[in-house]
Amino acid sequence: MSPYHYNLIDLLSDLPHGPESWSHDVDRLVQTSSNLAIVRSTGAEILAILSFRSMSDEDRDGFVAEVEGLVHEYRDKFGVEVNLGDGYPAWTPNHSSPLLSLAKETYRKLTGQEPILEAIHAGLEPGLLGQKYEGLDSISFGPLILGAHEPEEALSIASTQDFYKYLLALLERFSRPIPA
Repeated sequence: MSPYHYNLIDLLSDLPHGPESWSHDVDRLVQTSSNLAIVRSTGAEILAILSFRSMSDEDRDGFVAEVEGLVHEYRDKFGVEVNLGDGYPAWTPNHSSPLLSLAKETYRKLTGQEPILEAIHAGLEPGLLGQKYEGLDSISFGPLILGAHEPEEALSIASTQDFYKYLLALLERFSRPIPA
């Protein structure tokens, strides 16, 4: 193997992949992570794309800066070019949200059960919407997805039907004022 190949292997081995830090608030929840999502050769060029996620924009930005420093060392030594995008905006759920209270109440009335609230480490739409509309009250919910982003990804049909009924009931509640 040429020295170029060893340098590329070293760089790809040094790039972080997986959890970087863990939440201090929620047991076993990843706070910040990176994913070496794509490595592609386009002839004379190698493209490596990392995806960064965090429950905090500040934590994500600090982690991205660390990775930039690492990659810039390779750039300076071996001529590697670095282009990092903005990453996925963070979203931390608001447990005192009026919308969440309404959603929980609607779920209880529809099912007779207490909703199960879970935090997950993922890029979610409320992060994108909250970045665009500061102060937006938002929640995230949906049907059961198994093996997300894997070749065997599957959607539970039964949970999709339940989700649809719940979504309609929640939307109907918007004809009444949301409690403050």
